[in-house]
Amino acid sequence: MRAYLAAQALGTVTPRTLRKHVNDVILPTLGINSIISESTAQRWLRSKLGYECKETKKGMYMDGHERPDVIKERGEFLEQILGRYER
Repeated sequence: MRAYLAAQALGTVTPRTLRKHVNDVILPTLGINSIISESTAQRWLRSKLGYECKETKKGMYMDGHERPDVIKERGEFLEQILGRYER
C-alpha cells in the first residue's frame, strides 16, 4: 500500500482512490475475498499511514508585470538605457 501511495502524484491521493486500489488490486493479489469501505480507507490514511487532508493549490504567483504603471515605468527605463547607448 505504501508503494502505491508513494507512486501517486502530490494531491491525488484520496480515500476513494485508495479504496479502489485496495479492493481491485491489493486484496485480490493476497487472495482475500473481502472489500474495505471508503471510511476505512480514510481512517487508514489518517491514523496508520500518516496522511492529512489538506487542500492543495497550484503554485501561481502574480508579479503584476502587465499593470499600466509597470508598463509605463518599464518604457521610461528602456528609453533612458537606450538613450545612453545611442550617443
